[in-house]
Amino acid sequence: MLIAIGTTAGLVVEYPGTQIGSTNNGTSGYLAYWTGPQTLGNSLITQTNTGVIVAGSLSATSISATNLYAINEYSVSAVNLSATSLVLPYSSDTITNRGTLTVGTYTSAQSGQLATFAGADTTWSNITLQNTNSGNTSYAAYVVANNGYNSYLEVGVNSTNYSYSAASYPNNSLSLANANWIESTGGDLAIATWGSNPIHFVVNGGTATTDSLTIGSNGYVGINTQTPNAYLTVNGSLSTTGITTESTVFETTTNTGSAPSVTTNFDVLTQGIQYYTSNNTTNWAVNVRGNSSTTLNSILNIGQTVTIAMLTTNGSVAYYLSACQIDGTTTAAKWQGGSAPSSGHANSVDVYTLSITKTSNTPSYTLLASQAQFA
Repeated sequence: MLIAIGTTAGLVVEYPGTQIGSTNNGTSGYLAYWTGPQTLGNSLITQTNTGVIVAGSLSATSISATNLYAINEYSVSAVNLSATSLVLPYSSDTITNRGTLTVGTYTSAQSGQLATFAGADTTWSNITLQNTNSGNTSYAAYVVANNGYNSYLEVGVNSTNYSYSAASYPNNSLSLANANWIESTGGDLAIATWGSNPIHFVVNGGTATTDSLTIGSNGYVGINTQTPNAYLTVNGSLSTTGITTESTVFETTTNTGSAPSVTTNFDVLTQGIQYYTSNNTTNWAVNVRGNSSTTLNSILNIGQTVTIAMLTTNGSVAYYLSACQIDGTTTAAKWQGGSAPSSGHANSVDVYTLSITKTSNTPSYTLLASQAQFA
């Protein structure tokens, strides 16, 4: 069946054989007025610049209207609802009966809900907001505001041609074309979990296997790790500029229960200090690198310096560090005191400190070295 509404206010709407209401309600420009529950089997159709007022409840397979107003104790239910303007007045004292929009069967109704959306899909259920204008000031956003609208949160996305200069905004990441953003205006932005669950930030989520940043349940912050074990845990290189103030520095030391081999690799990505606890059996050379798959050249920039220390143990024979290499290439060292050592120290722990400064991309380095005896 089809219910067709004319274009003149005051016409009577008829359900086959039964009059169900009229627009003689003193409201100009609206073509239908229900005073009680009505069910329409197929379609309710209105024309451009017309409207429908619902007082009571309305159910239909399809509802199309330029303006759809729902007032008093009402509900509107439709398989397909199309309206240029949908007005649902809110009354806080009867939240379950007035001012609510329900789509689907919601399983956890609570007081104060203005709208609920529920669906069951094997992939995703979603609510989509899109601004189809591609202009240089266009964006789409969900807005949540306080009672005075002087503090509000926006979650939005910029158009493909968005321009910070056209929008008169600062040139930052919020103003990039296609940027997805969260912004708070007039109030603090708090991101939290209510319980003891961590907070995770992931970049390149389609392929990444670890978090870019994690805030653990204990408040520890991890960069490139999901299991931080200190207030700041960095898994990888850390670069800072300016002045860094630290009360105590804990350096990673690798304790090795053997002596250096003839050519010993020192991996700066693994530790800053390596301690060999067994007595030396020969003189040795050290090769400084990133690690087995990473060169020092690839991680050390021009003007940067890395300092390492090797602790070696001598018995009755005073073996010593006889040569230095960087990424497998022999590099001359400038030794403290002006000359390279010709021996170590018997029955002692000798500490060799190497400071490597990269001076060009050739690559070339300045290598400063020292030997100190501890007995």
